[in-house]
Amino acid sequence: TEIRGGALSISSDAGGLAQTLAPKVGIVTSWALYFAPATTVLAAMRSNDLGDLNPVPLAIMSIVSMSWLAYGVSVKDAYVVFSCIGGCIGSIGYVLAILPLLQHDKPRLRMTQGIMLAGYTITLSLWTFLGLSGASATRIGSVLGMFASVLFIAFSGSPLSTIKSVIATKNSGSILGSLTVAQVLNT
Repeated sequence: TEIRGGALSISSDAGGLAQTLAPKVGIVTSWALYFAPATTVLAAMRSNDLGDLNPVPLAIMSIVSMSWLAYGVSVKDAYVVFSCIGGCIGSIGYVLAILPLLQHDKPRLRMTQGIMLAGYTITLSLWTFLGLSGASATRIGSVLGMFASVLFIAFSGSPLSTIKSVIATKNSGSILGSLTVAQVLNT
């Protein structure tokens, strides 16, 4: 590897490794991210109690994974598609599993439903507009990639939606540790 004039040049061996190994590692870290909440959601279902589990990251995760899946399909990148398909299924399952547990907490239930409705409305509207706009495949891929990136940033910050409560109660139980670790690894 050498740097000349501000540009980074990578040997063909290193370039080939970067093009094959890095995406495979990305699949593994994405699946680790998307399945990090699974044991906590299952425990909440078994106990019929959401406890400290924050539903906001789960709601946003479902929108993020679906957006990255749309991007992967639009640019025909199997690595991105395989990274996200499990996340779509898992995260939608998480939200479906926790909604009944929120029936006694109307504000969190409405917030979770609102995030889902707004997120999917915006996402589906964008996909529809791009699909019908006559934009080039490159432009569609670029816009979907940027949109998914912005959503991922929101997802990464979403555990902090309970920060006021964390500070007030000195209890960080609402910030899922396994999800935080998986986000760091995936990022």
